[in-house]
Amino acid sequence: MKKKLSKSFFVLTAAFALLLLAGTSCSNDDMPETTSTFQLKLTDAPSFLYSQVNIDIQGIDVYVGNTMEGSAQVKDGWMKLNLQSAGVVNLLDFMNGKYKLLVDQEISACNITKVRFNLGSDCSVKSLVTGNTSTLKTNGSFTFSVDWDIEAGEDYSFVVDIDAAQSVSLDLNFDPEPYVRAFVEAFGGNVSGYVHPATAVRYIEITNGTTKLYTIAEKIAGAIDGTDKGYFAFICLQPGDWTIKFVTKTTSGYQTREVPVKVTAGQTFKIPAVIELSK
Repeated sequence: MKKKLSKSFFVLTAAFALLLLAGTSCSNDDMPETTSTFQLKLTDAPSFLYSQVNIDIQGIDVYVGNTMEGSAQVKDGWMKLNLQSAGVVNLLDFMNGKYKLLVDQEISACNITKVRFNLGSDCSVKSLVTGNTSTLKTNGSFTFSVDWDIEAGEDYSFVVDIDAAQSVSLDLNFDPEPYVRAFVEAFGGNVSGYVHPATAVRYIEITNGTTKLYTIAEKIAGAIDGTDKGYFAFICLQPGDWTIKFVTKTTSGYQTREVPVKVTAGQTFKIPAVIELSK
């Protein structure tokens, strides 16, 4: 003889099932994140000798100071990053605040102390004077030191600023330890503006007394009032007082000019008036 189950039994069973589901949902929400979003971007300072500095990026590794978990490839402390696209990059395409995204992935919490760019054989430079292209000799890679603490559950975006002018020697060797600034993208402040005439400017220097950075004016003919004006930008600068120096070509007849600016963290100071050079 079968016993008839009461309504209260079904009610209690349903309530117990709901409690189990609720408990499972809460535990999932409370589970700690173990990875972080990691981006690596490339920018550059100009070269006064070359119109192109092409490096063949085939891979990027980081040296981590802890044991990685998950599917990351780790060997002797080096972890291979997921390069967005391998191939030749002209460093000089990414100056005056422009970036190239190299890496965008999830990684486990760790401390990164070194970054290594692995290079292919297709590296070259193009002379600004003759227009000739020559092979750029490398050691197959270059490495630089950083101190990046990656905490789980956070988003990180780092910028690698390779100074092409100081990293390529006169005998066309790319320094295995090139002049590199590597920093958090949100670090410091930025300065940008226009100078006229752009064709009179040899290069633009900014200094705060201890650090000097360089760029060139990118001519924007006809973009502003149809005149010869050039755009310039300096990014991720230490907050404080800086001086911008517009160094003119000796044959231009224009005088070098200095302009003081104040850099504020988290802000871009756009110089309101075009910097006019005088003869």
